[in-house]
Amino acid sequence: MVRRKKIVPPVYPAALGAAAALYGASYARFSSFVVCILLLLSFVIFCAFRIIRQFIPQNTKISTILLFAAFFFAGIGSGSLALLRIQDENRLPVTLASVQDIRSVEGFLAQDPAPWGPRVYRARFTLVSCERSDGAFFSADGDCMLSIPAALVREALPGGIRVSKAIAVNYSQGLHLKVRGSFARNRRSVNEAAVFIVDGEGQSPASALGWHAPFDRARAGMRLSLVRILYDWKDAGGFLLALIAGSRDYLDQGLADDFRLSGLSHVLALSGTHLSLVGLLAIRTGRRVGGKRFSVYLALLAMFAFVWFAGASPSLSRALIFAVLMAVVKTLGFEAKVLPLLGATSLIQMLLDPASTVSLAFQLSVAALWGILTFGEYILDLTERWVPRRLFYGVSASAGAQLMTAPVIAFSIGVLAPSGIIASCIVSPLSSVYLVAGSALLFLAALIPPLAGFFGYALDAIYRSIAYCAHVFARFPVVEVQVLPAIIAASIIPIAVGLALLWLSAGSRIRRSPDGGFARL
Repeated sequence: MVRRKKIVPPVYPAALGAAAALYGASYARFSSFVVCILLLLSFVIFCAFRIIRQFIPQNTKISTILLFAAFFFAGIGSGSLALLRIQDENRLPVTLASVQDIRSVEGFLAQDPAPWGPRVYRARFTLVSCERSDGAFFSADGDCMLSIPAALVREALPGGIRVSKAIAVNYSQGLHLKVRGSFARNRRSVNEAAVFIVDGEGQSPASALGWHAPFDRARAGMRLSLVRILYDWKDAGGFLLALIAGSRDYLDQGLADDFRLSGLSHVLALSGTHLSLVGLLAIRTGRRVGGKRFSVYLALLAMFAFVWFAGASPSLSRALIFAVLMAVVKTLGFEAKVLPLLGATSLIQMLLDPASTVSLAFQLSVAALWGILTFGEYILDLTERWVPRRLFYGVSASAGAQLMTAPVIAFSIGVLAPSGIIASCIVSPLSSVYLVAGSALLFLAALIPPLAGFFGYALDAIYRSIAYCAHVFARFPVVEVQVLPAIIAASIIPIAVGLALLWLSAGSRIRRSPDGGFARL
């Protein structure tokens, strides 16, 4: 029997090099000049390795090592280019007026405002013009982060309290705004955008001037209508709003704390789980209507529509790029392997939207999926002799995700929740059922408005079971890693455990293979 030679895809070293350059240089706060030098060196070394490889016989170890090294430095170049784009996007606004003298800015919201603590919302803002304190107007170019008092954002939403005499503003992506305030004086790094703090005093610190595009206005109206329906469903509606639209405006703070302490924060983040449910529903509907090919097109259309409505969050964008890339690979007739596609997806998103790849949501999303597909599979290989794969898949996937995300959480948050391995196996399926049932009841409530209250009571039963489970697991002790030795240990130990699982799984596969008896011959 001839063994098929395993070939490591070159996208792995490319993705590793890109991550090392982007996160390493960002953490070290390299200046644009240093990043440019790194980009130039990576390009020169990549070309050198490619030239040297031409004079070495193919299909040899040295040739393979040179190929991987070349792709690694190509990844370093990609990561450096992404960091340069981030620094360019976060540069100070270009205007003839002094930034510190600006008292009013006009432009468009580039994203939906999201809570930044209990009293402030933040959103990226594209500048068009600005006004100085003496009344002089100037054109402006660039982006900043708009820091808006929470009361101003919530006064246009159901249950909000009016705090200004002017017309309440429905803050949403694409809204054309003119706001009063001032730029924050302290800017920690060139990798962070300047912050414009909206004045919380006065009668009308913000005024809406229109919309950037008709689709933005339609989207804002649809989201506001959804909020009005779910507001009557109280806490159950707030949880469903977080799962459907990614908005946590009405999420019970106690439930949010329980999810955080029990290691279930990923359930509240829009990710591949939500997108896969949308795609699965579209595929099953499409197959009954127009066949297999039509179902694929319908699924892609449904996923694009969901991302447009919910907002292109980093984890949701990653899932959408992954789905599109897989569809393209299958259409071209190639074998769609998940791990290489995940590496390619990370590289593509890094080049298309580099700012999203430095967010914690993207890092946790990629790390969790990678852990499920690697460490989770190794655990299944070791346990399938005693437990069927279908029964143990949830535990193994949760354990794999926890192992791979532990280093990221240790460096960023500093609190690890071991109970999340079991909690995820229980709460994640319940949340998926809640999302499907809530979407169906929401559709029925739109068709039959008088029964909307009854549908809310029906959904509340599932919500209470989820809240109870999260509350129970939140009582389990957590591991705090605040000092540097603890952070390093929390980063190394999970990876070491994963590598040990890899070694044990490889040995188990050899013993179970048909030619395992000849392995030592």
